[in-house]
Amino acid sequence: MDYNKEFYSCSILEDGLSFDRIGVTMCCCSFDKSGEGIIPYNGGELPIQKILERKEKIRQLNQTPERSNNCRGCGNLTLKKWRENKYLFNKLTITHTAHCQLKCFYCYNSDEGFVSENFGQVYNLFPVIKELYENKQLSPDSFIFWGGGEPTILKEFEELIDFFNTEGNFRQRLNTNGVKLSEYLSNHPLKEGSDMTCSVDSATRETYHKIKGVDCSDKVWSNLEKYAKLQPAFTVKYIVMQENLHEVELFAKRAKSIGIKRVMYDLNHKASEQNDEVINAVVTLIRLCNENGIITIPATPGLTYLGEKVKTKIENLLK
Repeated sequence: MDYNKEFYSCSILEDGLSFDRIGVTMCCCSFDKSGEGIIPYNGGELPIQKILERKEKIRQLNQTPERSNNCRGCGNLTLKKWRENKYLFNKLTITHTAHCQLKCFYCYNSDEGFVSENFGQVYNLFPVIKELYENKQLSPDSFIFWGGGEPTILKEFEELIDFFNTEGNFRQRLNTNGVKLSEYLSNHPLKEGSDMTCSVDSATRETYHKIKGVDCSDKVWSNLEKYAKLQPAFTVKYIVMQENLHEVELFAKRAKSIGIKRVMYDLNHKASEQNDEVINAVVTLIRLCNENGIITIPATPGLTYLGEKVKTKIENLLK
């Protein structure tokens, strides 16, 4: 692409890379099933040239009215003059395992017939990331997004989290289910600019069990309280849906009682529609949290992927 001119792209496509359970992908939030944005990979030497060629192919397709299969309909696709980067990668997504202690009904893990392609065979990432960093292909200012599966049960977790927390100026966004209390995270605050999020989606044991499929609500809330005391940017996430909208008030009170200062709100992407009852519950959650001195944050790329209509509706109701 000509970086002296405007073209359609997004920051993830420009300098991001996602380590997925089925390979490396050009985007961490694409629901494209065509394989256009996927390069098979199961560890070892990273196929960098193939990755760069695939990114360029997707960029070119995004300049057509149809867009690429990878990006069609995504709210992150933007027309502007993009900056050519010094480093190949400035954003990494680590989501190369589906292993998790929970069975949340809104997660792909709960889809009928789902089988993780690499179940029991999670490839090692630490040597790959370390090499990218040492070869100056990975920016020392990179943003690291942890997804999953559950990151804290990875064999390499402690090694990777320590590397990102001590080398360079990496910023991390760690998503955890909070079931396991990480020894590292219980003793080491994440570097400034990083944050940690746990999606609890409930205020009571009964609703937690219904949504998460496992009865461990009390254990998780206890771990949240411990993390909140040490991690300066600890966030509790609430995915508002029909099954938990009646608990938003109790959730806001419980979050305040254990010292939570940040709440992220999202919607269930599997829902066929986001009805008024759900949207109104989101607005109520935001107002209650703000009244209790808790900062509220919209989920990204979650709400972005749902489009401007939902986002605008929430904003208008808050006025």
